[in-house]
Amino acid sequence: MQQLRGQDALFLHTESDKLPEHVLSVNIYNPATAGSGKVTYADIVAHFKKRLSRSAILRQRLAEAPLALDQPYWLDAPDYAVEAHIQHLALPHQAGWQGLCKLVGYLHANPLSKAQPLWKAY
Repeated sequence: MQQLRGQDALFLHTESDKLPEHVLSVNIYNPATAGSGKVTYADIVAHFKKRLSRSAILRQRLAEAPLALDQPYWLDAPDYAVEAHIQHLALPHQAGWQGLCKLVGYLHANPLSKAQPLWKAY
């Protein structure tokens, strides 16, 4: 169990439905750089699983202090499953860059559940 640092707690306390404090990153990869020439969902899950030991926060969730008398803490999520955080989505071929931007906007508009580790990958 580790208490949130001041800056992290500040982001959490200033967050609201109208002002979410989460961030998003879009990464575009060339599948030709993969050994097999393509990347599968199973490859991505395996990649995350190999690296989970490097960042404990990927397996932790928030826990509020009783009566909000202290800053929240990071606790290990007891029923953690990396597959629950990695979703496979596909756009129609004709969607193009505009379709990708619309999808990213839609995904970013949805808040993360604070009952689970605070990350998603699509």
